[in-house]
Amino acid sequence: MLLFLSVLLNVILISGFVILIQKLGGIKYLVYRFRHDGITGVYEHRKNILEKMPETSGAIVFLGDSHTAYQEWAEVFQSPAIKNRGIAGDGTEGVLKRLPTILESRPSKIFLMIGVNDLLFLSPDQILENYRLIVETINKNSPQTKLYLQSILPVNPNVRFLPLSNRDIERLNLGIEALAKKSKAEFVNLYPRFLDSSGLLKSELTQDGIHLDQPGYEIWIAAIRNLVKS
Repeated sequence: MLLFLSVLLNVILISGFVILIQKLGGIKYLVYRFRHDGITGVYEHRKNILEKMPETSGAIVFLGDSHTAYQEWAEVFQSPAIKNRGIAGDGTEGVLKRLPTILESRPSKIFLMIGVNDLLFLSPDQILENYRLIVETINKNSPQTKLYLQSILPVNPNVRFLPLSNRDIERLNLGIEALAKKSKAEFVNLYPRFLDSSGLLKSELTQDGIHLDQPGYEIWIAAIRNLVKS
């Protein structure tokens, strides 16, 4: 009986591990991400394209990961001055590497949302150190740029399994807010606008528990409309 229970437990653990790997994209995907510092091939394609795009002096730049990349900000706000520099899968380290190109045109505003992907690999403290470097780099190389640090959005693991915790996201958002207060940046707290009564991302705003459908973007757009237009 003990041998049977031991074998059964091992089978359950192995099966759970296999399911987890598949949920995260499969073993090849995870190996690729680790070998390439968490940066996917899609990231490199998008990065190379954006580096060749003509920059406009005084542009309004939306900078971040898939949350930013998946919206047509210039069309939403009907402004050709808006540049979408979001890349799916990006993190704070990727943003740091991309900043020199972005800051060449001395943008008038940067709306930054980044960090949720980092939580798969880094602690909130490590992410906040990268945030500090991002803010310092922008302030040093483009001091006239108005920087808006947007809070990271909540997730909903009940919609689909996610290896992410809203507790870590909340901790990270508190650190981002504190950093904004110490610098010339402005903190934009979007997080509570997306919560349901259980403290999760509202299920009606997402199909996968993390990315937004258009109703979710409408909440985001309404929250920053005056900041973009001013």
